[in-house]
Amino acid sequence: MPLTHAPGEAQADFGEALVVMAGVECKAHYLAMDLPHSDDCFVIAFPAETTEAFLEGHVRAFAYFDAVPTRILYDNTKIAVARILGGEERQKTRAFSELQSHYLFADKFGRPAKGNDKGKVEGLVGYARRNFMVPIPRVNSWEELNAHLEAECRKRRERRLRGYAETIGERFERDHAAMLPLPAAPYEACEKIAARVNSLSLVRYRGNDYSVPTHYGHRQVWVKGYVHEVVIVCASEVIARHERSYEREAVIFDPLHYLALLEQKTRALDQAAPLAGWQLPECFAQLRRLLEARLKKHGSREYVQVLRLMETFAIEELTLAIEDALQLGTISFDAVKHLLLCRIERRPPRLDMENYPHLPRGAGANHAGLRLHVLVGGGGRMSGTDTADTAVTNTVTHTSDTPQVLLEHHLKKLRLPTILREYDKVARQCAAEQVDYPRYLLRMVELELLDRERRATERRIRQAKFPVVKTMESFDFMAIPVGEQDHGVGTGAMRVHRSP
Repeated sequence: MPLTHAPGEAQADFGEALVVMAGVECKAHYLAMDLPHSDDCFVIAFPAETTEAFLEGHVRAFAYFDAVPTRILYDNTKIAVARILGGEERQKTRAFSELQSHYLFADKFGRPAKGNDKGKVEGLVGYARRNFMVPIPRVNSWEELNAHLEAECRKRRERRLRGYAETIGERFERDHAAMLPLPAAPYEACEKIAARVNSLSLVRYRGNDYSVPTHYGHRQVWVKGYVHEVVIVCASEVIARHERSYEREAVIFDPLHYLALLEQKTRALDQAAPLAGWQLPECFAQLRRLLEARLKKHGSREYVQVLRLMETFAIEELTLAIEDALQLGTISFDAVKHLLLCRIERRPPRLDMENYPHLPRGAGANHAGLRLHVLVGGGGRMSGTDTADTAVTNTVTHTSDTPQVLLEHHLKKLRLPTILREYDKVARQCAAEQVDYPRYLLRMVELELLDRERRATERRIRQAKFPVVKTMESFDFMAIPVGEQDHGVGTGAMRVHRSP
């Protein structure tokens, strides 16, 4: 039967094809969305046919069309349909309901095992495999593959199909005019599940274990599974990000998550699984050898403290600071940190020996500070007494970018997450309102206190393990009977009076 299709409607389905990804042949699962009125299409590939791939595919398709179809026709995929209730009635999954309520499109589901109900997109699935992925694409990443598929879709808009006087792109204009506008806020295309951190600081998601910082052990967390990333959140704070793994029973470590524990258990440094295979520049191993040769057991602890600087600073900056320390012969955590901060602050490295009484001293007590300035930072030669005096007094003027770097570092160490998150925004507000410094500081402290009280309340509620959480706002006071009730106690009775 010849069919006609109203502008603005779409059909969607998944297909499969072989690709060579970074030299390894694998199966790509691609979402195809077809606009039957204009025959315009969008195709995007993923490592697996999952909920997050389904959601991400819709978000990318709507962005490609720059609009949202008024109605989309699907098969009865388990990603969208939790249960078939009979006829055209479907119990939809939570993820699909969230997507639909965000973009406000209508849905329609075909009959089970009846592919001809959505023949347009079924044809597109085969067309895309034969024309977009033959010969087998050889790419280095999924982003490269999807860029190729989008380019093919755009090139197809120039075609004029048999029986039509207009090109696909020209007919798409009528589709676009009938479609819904994109919402103001983007949709977060991910699967969200609740999980618990185990004793090894690992969180399980889709059969794989992902690490979190060790001080979050045994805590309840939210796991957000994106197509290419796994994000772990605790109390509205992102505590870990990992590249998504599609293997089975894999363990994905971030070495930085375990450094705080290793600082206390340095004897496990060589056997620590999270550090196995961690590729670091050669200067790190050289620094460790020198620290352990000079300080023995304490040298391992100082080496871990150097590694922990990567919790705040980039590895490239730390590598340069370690190379400077090795060149100067100042082998200690304090020297590396000092050189690192001086590089970031763009100031000459002048070490005040009074602040480091544990460093070697003697006839050349100011020699370390002198070498730091002359060999690394200085720019120009300094003479005798003036050099030594300057090195000892350490009179340094910070540059304009110093406060932000150091403030964020210190706030993390002091565990003041709310101030770290809000200080810049509140500062701008106070500047606009011409608020003085004490009131600005008061606002920041109040925000931190309120957030701590909120987190403490949430923690106590989680520990109580209530089956249902009730608040005063949700409590129905009208359900309490008013008047007198007799409650039998033994052979007597107790009369309870209730205030009207």
